[in-house]
Formats: sequence, structure tokens, C-alpha cells
Amino acid sequence: MVNWYGFQTDQGVVHGLYAQPPSVFYKILEDNSFNAVRIPVDLDLILYDRKHGFIKPEPDEVEERAAETNACLAFAPGPAAEDDTLRAAALNASSCGGPSPLMQNTSLQVLEIMVDEFAKRGILVLLDLHCLSTKGTNASPVFFDSSHTVAQALQGWGKLARSFGAKKNVLGADVFNEPLAPRAKGQHPLRLYDNANLDLVLTGNFDN
Repeated sequence: MVNWYGFQTDQGVVHGLYAQPPSVFYKILEDNSFNAVRIPVDLDLILYDRKHGFIKPEPDEVEERAAETNACLAFAPGPAAEDDTLRAAALNASSCGGPSPLMQNTSLQVLEIMVDEFAKRGILVLLDLHCLSTKGTNASPVFFDSSHTVAQALQGWGKLARSFGAKKNVLGADVFNEPLAPRAKGQHPLRLYDNANLDLVLTGNFDN
């Protein structure tokens, strides 16, 4: 299994797509016999979706001249994800011969497209609720905080289940990455974590 980070960052999509189109990475996985990919996401992404950064077009999606240049690399990762001006430039990048069609999709839509592409290649997917926001794991020692309630975490898990549970190649979801935190309000967060998961599994109450 390989970890492919990015959806849980400001880039809003797996890293590397600003430099090479998706097909390059699919081929790398196939050529090296990887049969599973772990994809980290954050709770904010699941609940609210987001705009993602630049995705380089496939060669057959651009003019021949543009396909032979590095013009698309001018659109860098990171801040581009939240920079509407740069994103608009990417959508109309004449120097790239036109944008990747994936630029018309939101982050979650791209994730679903990629999961389906993995399925075509016999690659399994493990979704990982890695953190609460793009601030990362250091800001997310447990699955809730002052800005993210337990109810919202349950809502996020439910949304993942509804969106990806029927995908034949999604082997499961890591409901939270390495939860670690001191005791909160007299009860250890891991006990709350267990209780929340038990409630979700037993009741199927994904919407509350």
C-alpha cells in the first residue's frame, strides 16, 4: 500500500498533479504492482468540500505544442488552492492548451473520479480521516475540538459511508488517524471515540 497525501491540505487534491497528469501516477502504481492506496482527507473537506489547486492536463487534452512545454508548471501547488485569481488563470491557461477537465470538479468529485480510476486498475482504496482541517495532524490530536463537534465527526463518517461505501474497491475507512490527547472533561477522548463509533455502527444514524 502507498500513501498519497494532498486532499487534506490546502491543495485539495493529491500532490503531484500540478506537475504530471493523473495517468502518469496510475501507470507508476501499476508498473510497481501497488494494489492499494491510502488517501488522507480532513473533516472540513468531507463536510464542506473545497476548490482544489491546478491539475495538469493529459497530453491528449492539450494542443501538441503545449504538451511539449513546461508552461503548465508555472501554476504551483499550495496557495494556488485558495487563490481564486490563480485558479481562474489555470482554468483559462492558453499556454497549457486548455485546462484539465478535472479543474471543473470540486475536490470530492475528483476523489470519486480517482477512486473509480483505481477500480479500473484493480487498486484498492483506504480512505483516512487524517485530521480535522488543513492545519494538519498537530492541530487534530483527537476527532473533535472547539470548532468540530462529535456530531460533526459522526456526520462526516456518515457522508464518507454514503459516498464511497458502495465502491467495490474501497476496502474501508480509517475513522481517525492516530487519535492522541489528554483527558478532556473527566473522560478520555478515546472513550468518546469508541462510543461515537459504536453509536454510528449500531444505529446507522449517519445524519445526526
